[in-house]
Amino acid sequence: MTGNDIIKNALLYKNCVYWYGAKGEQCTYKLLNILSALYPGIYTTTYKQKCMNDIRNGEHAIDCSGLVCRAYGISNMSTYDIPKHFTEYTGPVKNGMIVWKQEHVGLYYNGMVLEARGIDYDVTDTRTYKKSDWERIYINPDVNYDADMEHTPIDYLKTAIDVMQGIYGNGTMRKNLLEKRGFNYEKIQSIINIAMEVKKNEAR
Repeated sequence: MTGNDIIKNALLYKNCVYWYGAKGEQCTYKLLNILSALYPGIYTTTYKQKCMNDIRNGEHAIDCSGLVCRAYGISNMSTYDIPKHFTEYTGPVKNGMIVWKQEHVGLYYNGMVLEARGIDYDVTDTRTYKKSDWERIYINPDVNYDADMEHTPIDYLKTAIDVMQGIYGNGTMRKNLLEKRGFNYEKIQSIINIAMEVKKNEAR
């Protein structure tokens, strides 16, 4: 799974409304009663009136941690549980990584934050990512966040030269390293083949 796979999964819930404690279910009076009993401080009279409009409109509801759980295909957990099940990360943020702070969580998405933001916002990706707005970034080590990086032709040329110099090793190791860093192995090999052909012709 890649970082963009995470984003694609999350975007399936882009049309959901926000209900605190919901995890993608259809909005029903039964669900509203359950969540109201669990979170009476959240489900005020005004809040419940908005929820009843969602029920009448046949919407599905999700909250911030629910969106992250659905994106990663994992069992439901709260925002507070995220640090227990994911690995903290301090490098450059990439698509699909989890941006976290007390009481809220979202996903980094092309410079924005994809999030179930609140009852007045629902699921949105309109807020620009600012590192100062978030306390931590979390990742799943099994997800390849680099696979979706866009590499320029110059990146490919420089990497092909590195490969020819033996920096990436040989065989399967080379292929795995290149793909882990987001390069198309066949494209790199094609550049190398052309370079070798040119070198051969120059030697004649």
